[in-house]
Amino acid sequence: MNLDITQELRSIFKRYFKSEPALFFSPGRINLIGDHTDYNMGLVLPGAIDRGITVALGLSSSTRSKLISTTFHEHIEFDVNDLNPRTENHWSDYVIGVIAEIKKFTIECPQLHIVVGSDLPIGCGLSSSAALENAISFGLNACLELQLEKIELAKIGQRTENEHIGVESGIMDQFIGLFGKKDHLILLDCQALHHKLLKWPFTDVEIVLVNSKVRRELVDSQFNKRRQSCFQVAKACGKHSLREVNIELLENNKHKISKNDLRKARFVLEENQRVHKSGESIESADISTLGKAMVDSHAGLRDKYNVSCPELDFLVDQALKQPEVLGSRMMGGGFGGCTINLIKRSTFREFRKSISQSYETKFQKTCDLYSVNLSDGTHQIQ
Repeated sequence: MNLDITQELRSIFKRYFKSEPALFFSPGRINLIGDHTDYNMGLVLPGAIDRGITVALGLSSSTRSKLISTTFHEHIEFDVNDLNPRTENHWSDYVIGVIAEIKKFTIECPQLHIVVGSDLPIGCGLSSSAALENAISFGLNACLELQLEKIELAKIGQRTENEHIGVESGIMDQFIGLFGKKDHLILLDCQALHHKLLKWPFTDVEIVLVNSKVRRELVDSQFNKRRQSCFQVAKACGKHSLREVNIELLENNKHKISKNDLRKARFVLEENQRVHKSGESIESADISTLGKAMVDSHAGLRDKYNVSCPELDFLVDQALKQPEVLGSRMMGGGFGGCTINLIKRSTFREFRKSISQSYETKFQKTCDLYSVNLSDGTHQIQ
């Protein structure tokens, strides 16, 4: 959490609205392993991080709501009684979608004053949209005294993505943002919504993200097509989701499935196995097995699920040439964004120099590196 951002938002809120706001922080997330498994009701292994979105929020007696973003330098007005998206895929649509979902749980919702700030890079796979959804839903839940459970808030965020934004995503991003715990990852079963906290045992290992600066826009990036492919395979196997499908059942029904869809389904089944083994590796502090699972995951995302890109492949290949790197893979929906790397803690400077120089030489543009720490989930700032 960035205290400078918190103070800035409080100051802006008081200057514009002449009152003291309630302040809320919601983290971004990493996903160590398990991509494209959440909407297939599978297993994921994410963690909340110490970068995120801060919201200053207050209830208003005026006739219009006001929304300010310090990131995009925009001021937007809307009416909570007549909620419509501002423009397609505009950042404010996430706020308006959450408010629309929250209104289903209350008879009356007053107008709102909201100021939003962030230290999350946008569009690089750290779930800035889920962090914004969580901050708004958590804040409204507190200010309106709705007493909704965190799992309901996660579902509100997911419905916002699915029904208001048009991205058919799973629940992982909202869940980890709300349930995250400092120094822990979460092994999440997206079908049963059972989760297990796993303490990060590797005190000498640093989690480093490398941002390719290839913007990923999920609505336009064939994300929904991947989901539909998986649903079609599950249907061909007589099941509701790939979580209910095993390798034997898949092979027995492969004559009904296109080669491309079959390859994607195999990746999902294999990725679930890798997530399970990675959880065991963390519990036994086996960094070697964990690192290999990450490398195998990237190969599957690249060659079977077809969601990587040349920049991500280059960053992973270059990372794995460095002796200080213990594991590397692309992270998130794909088509750009970040790689996630496990490196020996004392070698960050050398890693940054090597990766930055080789990437700029190859693509004539820079990449950004972030060292992140596992953090607590969404909470009110006292």
